[in-house]
Order: sequence, then structure tokens, then C-alpha cells
Amino acid sequence: MVTEIVHASKDTIQTQGLKTFIHSLGIDLVGIANIQQLDGMPTGISSASTVLLENFRYAVVLGAQLNRLGRKATGSDVSLFMEKAAIDVLNYFLRCFSRWLYCW
Repeated sequence: MVTEIVHASKDTIQTQGLKTFIHSLGIDLVGIANIQQLDGMPTGISSASTVLLENFRYAVVLGAQLNRLGRKATGSDVSLFMEKAAIDVLNYFLRCFSRWLYCW
């Protein structure tokens, strides 16, 4: 029981560290989603990509206020901002949590 509490506390601290890092990128909303709950639901994910649902339990969800980029930001500006944030989060995982990542 004590081991479970220590493990849960460590996971909470690591999750908070991840969220703090993501907020430092200019991302306003971050969440951890259990993607296993999508099983059997229409998602818009191609059938070739369903291997994602079979091999991964969680996804990091990012959201940002578009006005952070200025009033004249184009769709490309927004896409690049979010893509850079996603790559930065991936690099964070590789540095801090590589043991959690599944290698194909």
C-alpha cells in the first residue's frame, strides 16, 4: 500500500512537471487523455492508424488561444506553432520519460 502511494505521488509530480513544461511553450490547455476509451467510436483516424489505439493507452492533448499569435496569424502560423509545441513535447518525453515510450 505504501509503495502504491509513493508510486502515485511520483507519477503526479512527473505529470505536473510535464504540464509546467508545456505551459512554458505558450500552450494554455493541456490534458492527458485515455485513448483506449475511443475503441469502437468513430474518430476520423484512418484504419491504417488504428495501430495507435492498440499500442498506446494515453495521448497528450494541447490547446492554445489563437490570439497569442496576433490578429493576422494565418492557418499556417497556427499549424506551425502547434507542430513545434508537439515536437518540443516529444523531445521532453525522450529526455525525461524514454522508458515509457513504445518503440515500433
